[in-house]
Amino acid sequence: MTQSNFERWHQRENMDAQSKQPTSLKLEAWHEARTLWLKAPTAVSDDAMLDFATGQVVFNQTNGDRLKPVKPGEMVADSKSGAVSDWQDADTKVTIYPDGRQEVRNKAGAGFIQIENEGGDIEQNYSGNGMKPGFRIVISRKEKNFYSADGQVEFKPSENPEISAEHARLLKLAVEEIKDPIKLAKFEADLCKLEYRAGQANLPNSQIADTYIQIERLLKSTGTATLTEEQLHDVAMQILSNAASPTTVDQGGHPTCNVTTIEACIYTTEPSIAAKLVADVALTGVFISKDGVRVNIDEEPHDSARSYWVKDGQRNHASEIFQMTAVNLYYQQYGNENIRYELSGIEPSAVIVGGGRSDQLKDYSKHPPKLLSNTPALDCSKIALVYAAITTDISRVQVLEQGGTRDKEIPGLHSFATESDLLFYLRAAKESGNLPLIIRVYPTNEPFFSDQNLAALSREQSHVVTITDFKDGAPPVVLMDNQWGTAKDHLEANPLDVHTLFLATLPVSSKILANSLRRDVDDLKEQGIFDVSRELQAILHERAAGVIDEAKYLEEFKQLLLRFETLNPTACANSSETSACKNEFEKLLDRAIDKLPAHLSMSIMQFEKDQGWLSQENYENDLIQWGKKFMRLKMNAEKTSRVEGAAEGVLQNAEQPLELAAAVFDRMLAELPEPVLRRILAAIEETPSDQESLMTKVGS
Repeated sequence: MTQSNFERWHQRENMDAQSKQPTSLKLEAWHEARTLWLKAPTAVSDDAMLDFATGQVVFNQTNGDRLKPVKPGEMVADSKSGAVSDWQDADTKVTIYPDGRQEVRNKAGAGFIQIENEGGDIEQNYSGNGMKPGFRIVISRKEKNFYSADGQVEFKPSENPEISAEHARLLKLAVEEIKDPIKLAKFEADLCKLEYRAGQANLPNSQIADTYIQIERLLKSTGTATLTEEQLHDVAMQILSNAASPTTVDQGGHPTCNVTTIEACIYTTEPSIAAKLVADVALTGVFISKDGVRVNIDEEPHDSARSYWVKDGQRNHASEIFQMTAVNLYYQQYGNENIRYELSGIEPSAVIVGGGRSDQLKDYSKHPPKLLSNTPALDCSKIALVYAAITTDISRVQVLEQGGTRDKEIPGLHSFATESDLLFYLRAAKESGNLPLIIRVYPTNEPFFSDQNLAALSREQSHVVTITDFKDGAPPVVLMDNQWGTAKDHLEANPLDVHTLFLATLPVSSKILANSLRRDVDDLKEQGIFDVSRELQAILHERAAGVIDEAKYLEEFKQLLLRFETLNPTACANSSETSACKNEFEKLLDRAIDKLPAHLSMSIMQFEKDQGWLSQENYENDLIQWGKKFMRLKMNAEKTSRVEGAAEGVLQNAEQPLELAAAVFDRMLAELPEPVLRRILAAIEETPSDQESLMTKVGS
């Protein structure tokens, strides 16, 4: 066997491992592992992992076989990277690399990578689930400092004596109560981050002190009849995390963008108000508004909120409590007190905007309770009312919607018609210090069309996001927090120009939107740029607005596919690389086809097959999938939504017109040789009667 990376590292001259390794980990065991490597069987490949105790191969990276389970206390070496891993317990793995890096990860993937820098300081870079957006700790002989993940921003704690004393007291309590060292490190980092953010935003010291009081209530609790001590401690840590980084507050797989924006706004400007709401509900199951309205809430966590270690885009337990309380506050204070918004216990669908079965709005005046919707059913006026009912400063309520009729009885609700109107409200909010604000957009418009990778969205479904800042210039831009996850935000690194934001606020059927997109495409063509992504957006919206008919739309779509196949490096305005451009467009294309009514989507599939872009095998597999869906629709025809109007259904993959789908599907089957047809029908796995009726129909 050739000498492995690990052996080469072991034999490196003048290798002073001790000086490169911080003393906090099991150095003796690590050195022992390096020595034992040399005793491994000579037949072991250079890309395997070994159990040092036995010399057996644990994991073969070449073929992916796991030959032996790793147990706590065992040490394993990766012969390819030269890393040694020690499973210290069932939840924690420590890995040491040849360059001196140490990595500590828990079972959920959260943890840190530790190095010793040139000055002798220890740097720990934290990341993973539950760590968003990550942070860095630098430990010297004299002090411990906290930084952003990239190390560019130092989170300096408050120098106010009162806050410093509260900080020290809360941290002492946290050290006593939080047993997980990774959670404790994040808690301390979030304390510094919140105080740094408060100083930058000139938040009153009372906001920080009062937030700490609410967190302390939870950390001191030993549990309730509903929530355990650990769950309450997790909620306390999540409140602090949300307050320290409000742009990480997300809606998860739930249609609660409406109240998630309120949550993010209040954590930004009045973190103590959000903290008290969540703490009250977590401890008692009840929230009493400033107007005396009582809201009873199921404080138990559901789906992603059951774990502290939530992934980016998921919502934590503290956010679930806030969002469910905010929705129910509306119905208790302004709507019908018999209506309740609940989580059914069913895992949420992949759809964020549009809702899933897990979210249920029910009327309890009916027996049994009547399901009204799978969404909170809160429009912009209701969002403004809920915001006003929670905040202590009504002047901060700023909710913008394009084309709405402003209700003078609802403070903070504003309607705009043009891009100039939108600029007016953005400038006014910036000058008056009333940011962040909430604005309604449509996910079928950019940048949301590219950002969302979820199930199909219906034509007129809207979404709301948070504008955290406005910067006047050429062009004017906004920083936007999207409740779909940090990867979907448009903050400092990728701000959103106001023109694109305005177009995003227009409904899909807007001719203003369709014409504007076409002008943008034509302007780029005059510059010698054919942007396939913008062209795709233009024809989608032209069809939705009735600017072109279905036949023209289908022809334009096919021409776009033909042009896409001959892309050159100048084909994308935002990319000089052909491969990057094609990857970008393919993602958009897949989503666009998914959102087409079935009869158009199947026509495109037939076109791709005719052009030789789709293999016979893939074509047959796609037909099988369509067949299964067709049968489901056929058996549930009474539940199939009807398409109304020329623009309806252009950007949806919902229950499309059954007759059109059936006609196209039958035509495609009729063109197949009989052996292929029978194979496909058998694979659909429907009842014999269904297959027989379909065969008869095709045969006729």
